[in-house]
Order: sequence, then structure tokens, then C-alpha cells
Amino acid sequence: MRRLAQRILPVFRKDILNTSPLNRIEMFSLLSEIGYTQINALPYDFLYAPIPKFLLWPAKHMSIIMENFPYLRNFAGSICIWARNPVVIDQEEPKRNLCRHKMFYNKVSFVIPCHNEEMNIPPLIKGLKRFLDKYIFEIVVVDDNSNDKTAEVTEDLSIQDNRIHVSFHIILIN
Repeated sequence: MRRLAQRILPVFRKDILNTSPLNRIEMFSLLSEIGYTQINALPYDFLYAPIPKFLLWPAKHMSIIMENFPYLRNFAGSICIWARNPVVIDQEEPKRNLCRHKMFYNKVSFVIPCHNEEMNIPPLIKGLKRFLDKYIFEIVVVDDNSNDKTAEVTEDLSIQDNRIHVSFHIILIN
């Protein structure tokens, strides 16, 4: 009786915020506005407490059908929501040291052959420095006659770090 009165007369409600449940479309739009992607809502829990024992076995086995049936899924007792967390742009990743052998400290040279890799060189060198910084003696970027700004990007990086060098592989045509 109290539940009926609370639904009919909102004065008797105990919730201060006066919140109402969201339907599926409102929930999807709210999560997408926040920035979540790949949102899935899976209805389950069709078994309610006052179910008779003779209906328990058929209800358990019919719940799979009820979860996937378009109109019956609205009567689910619970909904499992799965969404991909929004990506934080320009977040600094933690530096992880993978250097465990002291005999290789400042003794490893990395030779990176590249052709038109203007966009890939900075993240590659950043990753090498983040994971293997103690091992790096030098990083040699070999530009194989690139048409883009691979050499200029690498030269800018070499100004910032003196361990980075640019080498040019020039093909002579006879």
C-alpha cells in the first residue's frame, strides 16, 4: 500500500533528489555525452522473489529467450551496463624502466631505417626513451630518401637529445 501511495503521491517519497529511473535511450545518450563509447546494456534477472518453486526451472531456462526478446527485455529486474572508458588526450604515461642488466647501460645503439615515417618517428623515439632510456647509447635514424619531413622531424629531435642522429641513404641513379 505504501509503494502505491509513493507512486501516486510523490509527497510520500523518501528520496530527496526526486530522481526517476532512466530508460534505455536516455541512459545511452547520457553515457555518450560524458564521452563513453561502445555502450552495451544487457538485461538479465527475470526471476523475482515470490516465484513458485514449480516455475523456477522453466523460468531459469526461459530467461535466455526473455533477455533477447525485444519487448520482454524491458521487464528485466537488472541491467548490466558495459561501456568503454573515454580516452584522455595528452595524458602523460608513466615511465617504465625495463633496463635490468647493468652491463648494457649506455651501450646499445638503435638503428631505425625509415621511409616517409614523419608521423611515426616521434612516438617511436619517445617509447624507446620511456622504456629503455638507460640502455641507449645512440639512436640512429636512417632516412631512405623520404618525400616527407622525416629528416626535419628527426633533426628537431636530435637538437633536444644529443643521442639521436640522422643518417641519409641516398640512392644514385645512373
